Amino acid sequence: MEALQQTLYCCKKCWRRNNVLKVISTTLFFIFVFAFVSESFIDIADARARSGGRSYSRPMKTSPTKQTTAPASRTSTTQRGSSSFMRGLGGGLLGGFLGSMLFGGMGHAMGGGIGGSGIGLFEIILIGGLLYFLYRHFSRKKSSSMSHSTPGSFGPGGAHARPTPPVPPTPSRHEGPMPGGSPVGIDAPPPDTVSDALNMIRMSDQSFDEEKFKEFAQDVFFKVQAGWMRRDISTIEHLLGPELSAEYMKHFQEMKQKGQINRLENIAVRKVEIEDAGVSKNEEYLTIFFTANLLDYTLDESTDTVIEGSRTEPVKFAEKWTFARPAGSSDWKLSGIVD
Repeated sequence: MEALQQTLYCCKKCWRRNNVLKVISTTLFFIFVFAFVSESFIDIADARARSGGRSYSRPMKTSPTKQTTAPASRTSTTQRGSSSFMRGLGGGLLGGFLGSMLFGGMGHAMGGGIGGSGIGLFEIILIGGLLYFLYRHFSRKKSSSMSHSTPGSFGPGGAHARPTPPVPPTPSRHEGPMPGGSPVGIDAPPPDTVSDALNMIRMSDQSFDEEKFKEFAQDVFFKVQAGWMRRDISTIEHLLGPELSAEYMKHFQEMKQKGQINRLENIAVRKVEIEDAGVSKNEEYLTIFFTANLLDYTLDESTDTVIEGSRTEPVKFAEKWTFARPAGSSDWKLSGIVD
């Protein structure tokens, strides 16, 4: 009788231990599946409301086809292999889990565990897969943070305040050949550096001056902010490219419908510098990098209450404003902004 009681006690203890292991294993399984699905299908994006416009980049030198196609093929193969492995691993884990549910416990489904402890092959595979996923996730995150963005690209942007920009210097363009025999904007090869691009702009526009252009860009910057606060596209439309103008007009209409006003006050510009430039057959562009401090808050038009931001706490921002003009034109337009 005493031996029977001891046997029942041991069985009860083992049953409790196996149930605890089952709960832990099940929890780990669902954590892994959730992380796997999130990694595969969720792309976190961050964008500001004032983004818009075109994108520009300086053409890069092309390499021979023989040197470029092979590495691309290897990269593609590696990515496909990794993706297939993860799909296979996820499918195997899912199959093991379903099997364990059908056949009465994880220990029985995977062979009874190691040494009767209840930790079976399924748990080992699950833990190993979870560790592998974490390693891949953090490695990829570290890699993406190191290659955050390329200086030659830009997009949409913001708006802030001050009056009347001066008219940019009227260029005295010449259509003759560049030194070396290539007409500017027709057969000239694309510039390799910002300095090369600026030199090409100077060759086609004898009046171009970097410092004067930065002054012009800063005045446009302030006037666009004023138009943004007034929600009035008519005062700044002549300064904007068609894409950015259309996006701003749509945004102003939405803000009026919501009864909201975005206030941008006490703007203090800290830095204005040319970050990128480019020349193609049909167009020239310059990207200006702005850093500034300001008060940025949104009001409810009917109650004058702050619904976003602060009237007293200034914020810092850094944005890239790109101006473009057709080859042969003197009319620079703000074509895109990115933060």
